[in-house]
Amino acid sequence: MTDALKVGVLSLVIAGTAGSLGFCQQSAPSPQLRQAPASTPRILPNKGVVEGVVYKNSSIGIEFKPPSGLRLQDPQMKGSPEAAQLLISVVADAGTPLPAVGFYAEKLEVYPVDKRGASDYLQRMIHAQEAKGCQHAGAAMTNQAAGASFLRADCEDGKGHETVLVATRNAFALVFIYEARDAKAANILVDSTKIVVMQ
Repeated sequence: MTDALKVGVLSLVIAGTAGSLGFCQQSAPSPQLRQAPASTPRILPNKGVVEGVVYKNSSIGIEFKPPSGLRLQDPQMKGSPEAAQLLISVVADAGTPLPAVGFYAEKLEVYPVDKRGASDYLQRMIHAQEAKGCQHAGAAMTNQAAGASFLRADCEDGKGHETVLVATRNAFALVFIYEARDAKAANILVDSTKIVVMQ
């Protein structure tokens, strides 16, 4: 896992950034998303676990399998479960800067009640990237599958392509960041990630 990707994924809450690249619109397939059969009892948020090739975190209601060839690193948690500010993250990479998939969940309690939606969250990420010179084009698009909606935005900065998917669930923002050499490679990463969002 590269230091740049670690910093990009783990500093989103604290520094108000979203990875090393920016976001612009790009049409692509939806991630493979399915409903979990039953909800789990509410427990304090934790960093989750990696079981084989799957990241599982019932405390925030998500699990996912990254594209083949990418290896999940150890999950991280910054902040305490009871605190308003909490960030849970995990990265999957191939031991090289690209490709890579980062996932993080941020507690939404730190934002005003009327600014906790997925659209507001994605706009904050886009504005932060534009401030760094990212070329953003078009409006965010929506990927829907199995009852869950992810807003999507893409960007290129001359070094590569980044795709971001954002959804909100159970008082958390759920964010996937895909980093690849170009839009086609990013679309393949998005399409081959298998995601389960639990109710």
